[in-house]
Amino acid sequence: MTPDVRILLIDDDASDAFLTREALLRSDKSRYQIDTAASVAEAEVQLDHATYDLVLLDLNLPESTGLDTLRKMKELVDEDVSVIVLTGMEDDEKALEMLGEGAADYICKNDVRSDTITRAVEYTLRRQSLLVELQAANKLLKEKNTRLAKLYATAQQFVDNVSHEFRTPLTVIREF
Repeated sequence: MTPDVRILLIDDDASDAFLTREALLRSDKSRYQIDTAASVAEAEVQLDHATYDLVLLDLNLPESTGLDTLRKMKELVDEDVSVIVLTGMEDDEKALEMLGEGAADYICKNDVRSDTITRAVEYTLRRQSLLVELQAANKLLKEKNTRLAKLYATAQQFVDNVSHEFRTPLTVIREF
């Protein structure tokens, strides 16, 4: 069975990356294909060669830290690829800041267990799926609104023509 979810795990700490990877694989080995990168530059190379559904991102990497890391990653990934932040900092303000900058979720590395990481990944994937459905429905709605506007204009023109055709003979009759 081929994996149906490709995840890019970006963490410069090999032991943290291993633990995160194992926690995900413990939950459902056949569902996830997890590739790893130790830096933003290495991740960029992998993103150029493969398509990912999700990125798990450590905030403290060799070439950037904190919010800059998230911003760089958001520039590199397609807009339909969600980024879940993994960090050693347990800070609610920082979590809200990351979510405000476009992170799909914020997980403290101390909380990385099979159930928590899997839940975060699955919820994020579900939100992505719902967003795609919503965008498709929105596109269909816009197309239908455009068609409805054309139909309305055609109906209005028809009414104008009919009313003109009635007024002309009535005016002649009234004048006679």
